[in-house]
Amino acid sequence: MSDIREAIRIERESLERELQKDPRFLKLQHLKELQALYEGQMEKVPVAVVQSKHSAKRPAARRINPDREKALSAAAEFIRGRSEPIKTSEILSYFDVIGIPVAGTVPLSNLSAMLHHSPLFHSHGRRGWTLVNLDASSGDETERASNDAEGSDNVIKDPMWDMLA
Repeated sequence: MSDIREAIRIERESLERELQKDPRFLKLQHLKELQALYEGQMEKVPVAVVQSKHSAKRPAARRINPDREKALSAAAEFIRGRSEPIKTSEILSYFDVIGIPVAGTVPLSNLSAMLHHSPLFHSHGRRGWTLVNLDASSGDETERASNDAEGSDNVIKDPMWDMLA
């Protein structure tokens, strides 16, 4: 008799572990808890309901596309050592010379999006791109943002922002 109970317990636990990976099952569990809470059937709010979405584990990042990685590496090499921002069109012209294709209907926009989403590059608006200084101190981000605001023609000065800073 105890062997059957043990087998049932093991099977149930295995199924529960499997279902915990399914977001639909987790959503169902949360909905049941919320419903019980609002119907007065629960005296204590479960921890899962109180947790913010930021406290949950982040899913593993996808591996970067090899063509994108090659393009970003080539762009970093092209920009490295330059004192002024390099325009996206110059980087795209360099890619044409060395034979790195940028896919899409508007390759210039696609390259700009690639650079924007990479942590290696910093945008200076229409002036172009520079490499992010990885050796800088932790306070560098706010200094860089304020330098961009002073140097960019596109920035709208908002007195409310000055009060918050």
